[in-house]
Amino acid sequence: MKDINIIKSVNKLIAARSVIDFMHKHYPKEIRPADTKWNGKFQEIQPPPPGSNLGLIIDLYKGKAHGYYVDKYIAESFENNPIESSVIA
Repeated sequence: MKDINIIKSVNKLIAARSVIDFMHKHYPKEIRPADTKWNGKFQEIQPPPPGSNLGLIIDLYKGKAHGYYVDKYIAESFENNPIESSVIA
């Protein structure tokens, strides 16, 4: 069971990274780094401002989490349906 969860999380990470790279290359105005805030131990990624049409995609790179604000519907596809997110990638 652990192996399946590891494979799922790796596939989700690969899909998120490919979407982030695609958006940086083709739609650079539609993606931006997420705001961070020091919480006493580490830089915590902040959710998008309420009322905005933005969602959050988190990518792990070299052991550190990096968040990006993207369109709300793109981010929701990663949260709700992993099969849909792999199709997007």
